[in-house]
Amino acid sequence: MRAPLCFAAEKVEAAYESLRQKTTDVYIQRAHQLYTVAPQRTSLFLWSLDDVSIIALADPSYHGYDNIVQIMHKIDSARLAELIHLYASS
Repeated sequence: MRAPLCFAAEKVEAAYESLRQKTTDVYIQRAHQLYTVAPQRTSLFLWSLDDVSIIALADPSYHGYDNIVQIMHKIDSARLAELIHLYASS
């Protein structure tokens, strides 16, 4: 039966560092190979739609100036004062 091998902590850490470096190099190499074959994407996603119909449904409780102001006040009362001022001055 063989005795377990003991290595100095510095050698073990150096081996792990070498492995991390090699992993990084392989990742970079594969990325370069990927982008030489296929162009790099410019958009995260892109929708191209033809013959689209959009249906918008609304809740009647949101209709009208008074209801909108009340809802906006619940959401952001500080911004509401600015918007009312802009609306009144136009």
